[in-house]
Amino acid sequence: MNGLSELLSKVTIFKKLTQDEILQLVPFLSQKDYAKDSVIFDEGTYGSELFIVASGEVAAFIQMPDNTLREVAHFTAGDFFGDMAIFENDVRSATCIAQTNCTLLSLTASSFFTIISSHPSAAIKIMYDMLTVISQRLMKTGSFLTEMIQWGEAARKRSIIDEFTGVYNRSYFEDTITLKMTQEKPFCLIMVDLDYFRKINEEYSHEVGDRAILAIVDVLKNTFRETDALCRYGGDEFAVLFDGNDVAHAYKLAEKARESVNEIDCRKLGMDNFKLSLSMGIAAFPTFDRDTVRAKADEALYSAKERGRNCVVTAQ
Repeated sequence: MNGLSELLSKVTIFKKLTQDEILQLVPFLSQKDYAKDSVIFDEGTYGSELFIVASGEVAAFIQMPDNTLREVAHFTAGDFFGDMAIFENDVRSATCIAQTNCTLLSLTASSFFTIISSHPSAAIKIMYDMLTVISQRLMKTGSFLTEMIQWGEAARKRSIIDEFTGVYNRSYFEDTITLKMTQEKPFCLIMVDLDYFRKINEEYSHEVGDRAILAIVDVLKNTFRETDALCRYGGDEFAVLFDGNDVAHAYKLAEKARESVNEIDCRKLGMDNFKLSLSMGIAAFPTFDRDTVRAKADEALYSAKERGRNCVVTAQ
Protein backbone atom coordinates (compact mmCIF):
# COMPACT_ATOMS: atom_id res chain seq x y z
CA MET A 1 0.00 0.00 0.00
CA ASN A 2 3.02 2.30 -0.50
CA GLY A 3 2.05 5.64 -1.95
CA LEU A 4 -1.60 5.08 -1.02
CA SER A 5 -1.95 8.38 0.79
CA GLU A 6 -0.61 10.18 -2.31
CA LEU A 7 -3.17 8.40 -4.50
CA LEU A 8 -6.01 9.18 -2.11
CA SER A 9 -5.17 12.87 -2.21
CA LYS A 10 -5.90 12.79 -5.95
CA VAL A 11 -9.28 11.09 -5.56
CA THR A 12 -12.13 13.54 -6.19
CA ILE A 13 -14.02 12.77 -2.99
CA PHE A 14 -10.88 13.03 -0.82
CA LYS A 15 -9.40 16.26 -2.20
CA LYS A 16 -10.70 18.37 0.66
CA LEU A 17 -9.12 16.12 3.30
CA THR A 18 -5.97 17.06 5.18
CA GLN A 19 -2.98 14.71 5.11
CA ASP A 20 -3.86 13.50 8.61
CA GLU A 21 -7.46 12.77 7.59
CA ILE A 22 -6.24 10.82 4.54
CA LEU A 23 -3.96 8.73 6.76
CA GLN A 24 -6.97 8.00 8.98
CA LEU A 25 -8.71 6.40 5.98
CA VAL A 26 -5.91 4.05 4.97
CA PRO A 27 -6.77 1.25 7.45
CA PHE A 28 -10.32 1.06 6.12
CA LEU A 29 -9.32 0.42 2.50
CA SER A 30 -8.39 -2.90 0.93
CA GLN A 31 -6.61 -3.43 -2.39
CA LYS A 32 -8.05 -5.71 -5.09
CA ASP A 33 -6.48 -6.56 -8.46
CA TYR A 34 -8.56 -7.41 -11.52
CA ALA A 35 -7.48 -8.73 -14.90
CA LYS A 36 -8.79 -7.15 -18.10
CA ASP A 37 -12.42 -8.14 -18.86
CA SER A 38 -13.03 -9.28 -15.28
CA VAL A 39 -16.52 -8.54 -13.98
CA ILE A 40 -16.27 -6.53 -10.79
CA PHE A 41 -19.98 -6.80 -10.09
CA ASP A 42 -23.14 -7.58 -12.06
CA GLU A 43 -26.25 -5.50 -12.56
CA GLY A 44 -29.03 -6.75 -10.31
CA THR A 45 -26.75 -8.24 -7.65
CA TYR A 46 -26.44 -6.93 -4.11
CA GLY A 47 -23.25 -5.18 -3.04
CA SER A 48 -21.96 -3.15 -0.13
CA GLU A 49 -18.66 -1.78 -1.46
CA LEU A 50 -17.55 1.48 -2.99
CA PHE A 51 -14.58 1.12 -5.34
CA ILE A 52 -11.79 3.60 -6.13
CA VAL A 53 -9.66 3.11 -9.25
CA ALA A 54 -5.99 3.09 -8.21
CA SER A 55 -4.79 2.18 -11.70
CA GLY A 56 -6.32 1.02 -14.95
CA GLU A 57 -9.79 1.58 -16.36
CA VAL A 58 -13.29 0.32 -15.54
CA ALA A 59 -16.52 0.76 -17.51
CA ALA A 60 -20.15 0.50 -16.35
CA PHE A 61 -22.75 -1.13 -18.58
CA ILE A 62 -26.50 -1.61 -18.44
CA GLN A 63 -28.42 -4.35 -20.20
CA MET A 64 -30.66 -3.14 -23.03
CA PRO A 65 -34.07 -4.65 -23.85
CA ASP A 66 -32.44 -6.62 -26.69
CA ASN A 67 -29.94 -8.09 -24.15
CA THR A 68 -26.96 -6.15 -25.51
CA LEU A 69 -24.78 -4.14 -23.10
CA ARG A 70 -24.64 -0.36 -23.35
CA GLU A 71 -21.72 1.54 -21.78
CA VAL A 72 -22.97 4.33 -19.52
CA ALA A 73 -19.82 5.40 -17.65
CA HIS A 74 -16.04 5.08 -17.80
CA PHE A 75 -13.73 5.33 -14.77
CA THR A 76 -9.97 5.94 -14.62
CA ALA A 77 -7.43 6.46 -11.83
CA GLY A 78 -8.89 8.56 -9.01
CA ASP A 79 -12.54 7.92 -9.95
CA PHE A 80 -14.95 6.06 -7.70
CA PHE A 81 -18.00 3.91 -8.47
CA GLY A 82 -20.46 1.66 -6.70
CA ASP A 83 -21.23 4.54 -4.34
CA MET A 84 -24.94 3.80 -3.92
CA ALA A 85 -24.03 0.53 -2.20
CA ILE A 86 -22.70 2.68 0.66
CA PHE A 87 -26.05 4.37 1.23
CA GLU A 88 -28.67 1.87 0.07
CA ASN A 89 -29.05 -1.83 0.68
CA ASP A 90 -30.20 -2.42 -2.88
CA VAL A 91 -29.11 -4.18 -6.07
CA ARG A 92 -26.45 -2.78 -8.39
CA SER A 93 -27.85 -0.63 -11.17
CA ALA A 94 -25.11 -1.54 -13.68
CA THR A 95 -22.45 -4.13 -14.49
CA CYS A 96 -18.86 -2.94 -14.04
CA ILE A 97 -16.11 -4.59 -16.08
CA ALA A 98 -12.34 -4.01 -16.02
CA GLN A 99 -11.25 -2.57 -19.36
CA THR A 100 -7.56 -3.08 -18.57
CA ASN A 101 -5.64 -4.84 -15.84
CA CYS A 102 -6.48 -2.65 -12.89
CA THR A 103 -6.06 -2.15 -9.17
CA LEU A 104 -9.03 -1.03 -7.12
CA LEU A 105 -9.40 0.11 -3.54
CA SER A 106 -12.49 -1.14 -1.75
CA LEU A 107 -14.38 0.63 1.01
CA THR A 108 -17.26 -1.33 2.55
CA ALA A 109 -20.43 0.23 3.90
CA SER A 110 -19.65 -0.87 7.44
CA SER A 111 -16.18 0.72 7.24
CA PHE A 112 -17.68 3.93 5.91
CA PHE A 113 -20.12 4.18 8.80
CA THR A 114 -17.23 3.55 11.19
CA ILE A 115 -15.43 6.53 9.58
CA ILE A 116 -18.55 8.65 10.12
CA SER A 117 -18.66 7.83 13.82
CA SER A 118 -14.92 7.98 14.49
CA HIS A 119 -13.83 10.72 12.06
CA PRO A 120 -16.96 12.86 11.46
CA SER A 121 -15.08 15.86 10.07
CA ALA A 122 -13.46 13.79 7.31
CA ALA A 123 -16.73 11.94 6.64
CA ILE A 124 -18.64 15.21 6.08
CA LYS A 125 -16.07 16.40 3.53
CA ILE A 126 -16.21 13.03 1.74
CA MET A 127 -20.01 12.98 1.58
CA TYR A 128 -20.16 16.58 0.32
CA ASP A 129 -17.84 15.88 -2.61
CA MET A 130 -19.46 12.51 -3.22
CA LEU A 131 -22.89 14.12 -3.58
CA THR A 132 -21.45 16.77 -5.90
CA VAL A 133 -20.04 14.09 -8.21
CA ILE A 134 -23.24 12.03 -8.03
CA SER A 135 -25.36 15.05 -8.98
CA GLN A 136 -23.11 15.68 -12.00
CA ARG A 137 -23.49 12.07 -13.04
CA LEU A 138 -27.27 12.33 -12.72
CA MET A 139 -27.28 15.33 -15.06
CA LYS A 140 -25.46 13.24 -17.65
CA THR A 141 -27.80 10.35 -16.95
CA GLY A 142 -30.76 12.61 -17.72
CA SER A 143 -29.74 12.99 -21.36
CA PHE A 144 -29.07 9.26 -21.52
CA LEU A 145 -32.52 8.49 -20.13
CA THR A 146 -34.04 10.77 -22.74
CA GLU A 147 -32.19 8.81 -25.39
CA MET A 148 -33.35 5.55 -23.81
CA ILE A 149 -36.97 6.72 -23.85
CA GLN A 150 -36.62 7.61 -27.52
CA TRP A 151 -34.97 4.25 -28.19
CA GLY A 152 -37.76 2.48 -26.37
CA GLU A 153 -40.41 4.41 -28.26
CA ALA A 154 -38.74 3.50 -31.55
CA ALA A 155 -38.62 -0.15 -30.50
CA ARG A 156 -42.29 -0.02 -29.52
CA LYS A 157 -43.17 1.42 -32.92
CA ARG A 158 -41.13 -1.25 -34.67
CA SER A 159 -43.15 -3.91 -32.84
CA ILE A 160 -46.55 -2.59 -33.98
CA ILE A 161 -45.83 -0.98 -37.37
CA ASP A 162 -45.64 -2.79 -40.70
CA GLU A 163 -42.19 -1.86 -42.01
CA PHE A 164 -43.14 -1.76 -45.68
CA THR A 165 -46.37 0.26 -45.58
CA GLY A 166 -45.92 2.25 -42.37
CA VAL A 167 -49.40 1.33 -41.07
CA TYR A 168 -50.18 -0.87 -38.08
CA ASN A 169 -49.32 -4.55 -38.39
CA ARG A 170 -51.33 -7.75 -37.75
CA SER A 171 -50.03 -8.00 -34.19
CA TYR A 172 -51.36 -4.54 -33.36
CA PHE A 173 -54.68 -5.42 -34.98
CA GLU A 174 -55.09 -8.57 -32.90
CA ASP A 175 -54.23 -6.80 -29.64
CA THR A 176 -56.43 -3.79 -30.37
CA ILE A 177 -59.55 -5.64 -31.49
CA THR A 178 -59.30 -7.90 -28.45
CA LEU A 179 -58.95 -4.89 -26.16
CA LYS A 180 -61.90 -3.08 -27.76
CA MET A 181 -64.12 -6.12 -27.35
CA THR A 182 -62.99 -6.71 -23.78
CA GLN A 183 -63.71 -3.08 -22.89
CA GLU A 184 -66.94 -3.25 -24.93
CA LYS A 185 -65.98 -0.23 -27.04
CA PRO A 186 -68.12 -0.02 -30.21
CA PHE A 187 -66.34 -0.23 -33.57
CA CYS A 188 -66.84 -1.24 -37.16
CA LEU A 189 -64.48 -3.80 -38.62
CA ILE A 190 -63.79 -3.10 -42.28
CA MET A 191 -61.94 -5.88 -44.11
CA VAL A 192 -60.21 -4.66 -47.28
CA ASP A 193 -58.80 -6.72 -50.13
CA LEU A 194 -57.00 -5.54 -53.28
CA ASP A 195 -58.71 -7.09 -56.30
CA TYR A 196 -56.64 -9.18 -58.74
CA PHE A 197 -53.40 -8.71 -56.80
CA ARG A 198 -51.98 -12.04 -58.03
CA LYS A 199 -52.61 -10.95 -61.61
CA ILE A 200 -50.68 -7.71 -61.00
CA ASN A 201 -47.68 -9.65 -59.68
CA GLU A 202 -47.78 -12.24 -62.46
CA GLU A 203 -48.42 -9.95 -65.44
CA TYR A 204 -46.34 -6.98 -64.38
CA SER A 205 -43.97 -7.74 -61.48
CA HIS A 206 -43.78 -7.93 -57.71
CA GLU A 207 -42.21 -4.48 -57.76
CA VAL A 208 -45.29 -3.10 -59.51
CA GLY A 209 -47.43 -4.99 -57.01
CA ASP A 210 -45.56 -3.26 -54.19
CA ARG A 211 -46.21 0.12 -55.81
CA ALA A 212 -49.91 -0.71 -56.06
CA ILE A 213 -50.07 -1.59 -52.35
CA LEU A 214 -48.37 1.66 -51.37
CA ALA A 215 -50.71 3.68 -53.58
CA ILE A 216 -53.73 2.05 -51.96
CA VAL A 217 -52.33 2.58 -48.47
CA ASP A 218 -51.95 6.25 -49.28
CA VAL A 219 -55.63 6.44 -50.25
CA LEU A 220 -56.78 4.58 -47.13
CA LYS A 221 -54.67 6.76 -44.83
CA ASN A 222 -56.09 9.94 -46.40
CA THR A 223 -59.68 8.69 -46.31
CA PHE A 224 -60.15 7.28 -42.84
CA ARG A 225 -59.87 9.34 -39.67
CA GLU A 226 -56.97 9.54 -37.21
CA THR A 227 -59.11 7.67 -34.68
CA ASP A 228 -59.52 4.76 -37.09
CA ALA A 229 -56.73 2.16 -36.96
CA LEU A 230 -55.51 1.10 -40.41
CA CYS A 231 -53.72 -2.26 -40.21
CA ARG A 232 -51.99 -4.46 -42.76
CA TYR A 233 -53.70 -7.80 -42.23
CA GLY A 234 -51.76 -9.76 -44.84
CA GLY A 235 -49.93 -9.23 -48.14
CA ASP A 236 -52.67 -7.31 -49.98
CA GLU A 237 -55.26 -7.45 -47.20
CA PHE A 238 -55.99 -4.63 -44.78
CA ALA A 239 -58.31 -4.11 -41.84
CA VAL A 240 -59.70 -0.85 -40.55
CA LEU A 241 -60.89 -0.61 -36.95
CA PHE A 242 -63.38 2.19 -37.44
CA ASP A 243 -63.97 4.06 -34.18
CA GLY A 244 -67.65 3.74 -33.23
CA ASN A 245 -70.45 1.59 -34.68
CA ASP A 246 -71.93 4.14 -37.07
CA VAL A 247 -72.20 1.72 -39.98
CA ALA A 248 -73.52 4.37 -42.36
CA HIS A 249 -70.48 6.59 -41.77
CA ALA A 250 -68.09 3.64 -42.04
CA TYR A 251 -69.76 2.64 -45.33
CA LYS A 252 -69.52 6.22 -46.66
CA LEU A 253 -65.75 6.39 -46.01
CA ALA A 254 -65.21 2.89 -47.42
CA GLU A 255 -67.05 3.92 -50.62
CA LYS A 256 -64.97 7.08 -50.83
CA ALA A 257 -61.78 5.03 -50.54
CA ARG A 258 -62.99 2.57 -53.17
CA GLU A 259 -63.77 5.36 -55.62
CA SER A 260 -60.41 7.07 -54.97
CA VAL A 261 -58.56 3.80 -55.66
CA ASN A 262 -60.43 3.50 -58.99
CA GLU A 263 -59.04 6.92 -59.94
CA ILE A 264 -55.38 5.98 -59.38
CA ASP A 265 -53.37 6.42 -62.58
CA CYS A 266 -51.99 2.90 -62.98
CA ARG A 267 -49.64 3.97 -65.78
CA LYS A 268 -47.58 5.79 -63.18
CA LEU A 269 -47.30 2.50 -61.29
CA GLY A 270 -46.11 0.63 -64.39
CA MET A 271 -49.45 -0.87 -65.52
CA ASP A 272 -51.15 -0.03 -68.82
CA ASN A 273 -54.83 -0.83 -69.39
CA PHE A 274 -55.46 -1.69 -65.75
CA LYS A 275 -57.72 -0.25 -63.05
CA LEU A 276 -57.09 -0.81 -59.34
CA SER A 277 -60.08 -1.71 -57.20
CA LEU A 278 -60.94 -2.83 -53.69
CA SER A 279 -63.49 -5.21 -52.22
CA MET A 280 -64.60 -4.46 -48.66
CA GLY A 281 -66.79 -6.03 -45.98
CA ILE A 282 -68.11 -4.25 -42.89
CA ALA A 283 -69.42 -5.62 -39.58
CA ALA A 284 -70.22 -3.63 -36.45
CA PHE A 285 -69.57 -4.44 -32.80
CA PRO A 286 -71.53 -4.96 -30.59
CA THR A 287 -74.25 -5.43 -33.24
CA PHE A 288 -72.34 -8.64 -33.81
CA ASP A 289 -70.71 -9.99 -30.67
CA ARG A 290 -67.06 -10.84 -30.09
CA ASP A 291 -67.57 -14.41 -31.31
CA THR A 292 -69.10 -13.42 -34.65
CA VAL A 293 -67.99 -9.90 -35.67
CA ARG A 294 -64.83 -11.03 -37.47
CA ALA A 295 -66.61 -13.86 -39.27
CA LYS A 296 -69.38 -11.48 -40.35
CA ALA A 297 -66.87 -8.97 -41.75
CA ASP A 298 -65.13 -11.80 -43.65
CA GLU A 299 -68.49 -13.01 -44.98
CA ALA A 300 -69.31 -9.51 -46.19
CA LEU A 301 -65.91 -9.27 -47.92
CA TYR A 302 -66.51 -12.65 -49.58
CA SER A 303 -69.92 -11.43 -50.71
CA ALA A 304 -68.27 -8.35 -52.27
CA LYS A 305 -65.96 -10.66 -54.22
CA GLU A 306 -68.92 -12.76 -55.38
CA ARG A 307 -70.74 -9.66 -56.59
CA GLY A 308 -67.95 -8.95 -59.04
CA ARG A 309 -65.47 -7.16 -56.76
CA ASN A 310 -64.93 -3.39 -56.56
CA CYS A 311 -67.74 -2.88 -54.04
CA VAL A 312 -68.50 -2.50 -50.34
CA VAL A 313 -70.87 -4.88 -48.54
CA THR A 314 -72.28 -4.47 -45.04
CA ALA A 315 -72.91 -7.59 -42.98
CA GLN A 316 -76.54 -8.46 -42.29
